[in-house]
Amino acid sequence: EVVPYVYFNFERDANIVGNTELKNAYADNLEVRYEFYPASGEMITVGAFYKRFKDPIEETYNEAGSGLQYTYHNAKNAETFGIELDMKKSLDFIGLRGLSLVYIHSRVRFEEGAPERDRPLAGQSPYLVNAGLFYQHDDKGISASLLYNRIGKRIESVGVPMQDQNEDIPDIYEMPRNSLDL
Repeated sequence: EVVPYVYFNFERDANIVGNTELKNAYADNLEVRYEFYPASGEMITVGAFYKRFKDPIEETYNEAGSGLQYTYHNAKNAETFGIELDMKKSLDFIGLRGLSLVYIHSRVRFEEGAPERDRPLAGQSPYLVNAGLFYQHDDKGISASLLYNRIGKRIESVGVPMQDQNEDIPDIYEMPRNSLDL
C-alpha cells in the first residue's frame, strides 16, 4: 500500500499504485458480551461492539488512460458498530453444533463542504451469517460437516465523487454471496 511503484494486477486487468503519503490507521474498540452455557458443549453468546477508526486505509480507483488504476488513501475517520449472536446447541438427532449471526453498521463521515459523501466503510459487510451441521460417529470413524456462509453487499473499491453527483465514478461493490461446503 505504501510502496512507491506501480505494478500490474492481471486479475483486475489494471495498475495498482502505492501511496507513500498514507498514514497508519488506528482503532479504538469496545465490546460487551454475555455468555450462557446451558449444558456441556453448548453456548449462547450475545455481544455488541463499537470501533472508531482514525485514518482508515481504503482502496480507491480512477479511470486512467484506457483502463482503471487502483491506489490507497486515508479517510479522516470512520466508525462501525454491531451486534452478534452465536449459538452452539447439541441436537443429537441431527448434530447441529453452531450458528452465528452478525449485524454490522459502518460509516465513513466527511466534513461539511467536502466533495466526498458519507458512506459505508470499504470492505465492511453489513451482515455475516455462518451456520454448520456436524455429524460424528467415533465407533465407525465417520464424520461430516455442512457449512453455510453469507456476506452482505460491501464496497470493494471506493470511487471518485464529483461536484455533480451524476458525474461520479461509482464505488465498486462485492455483491452478497452464499457459500455452501460439504
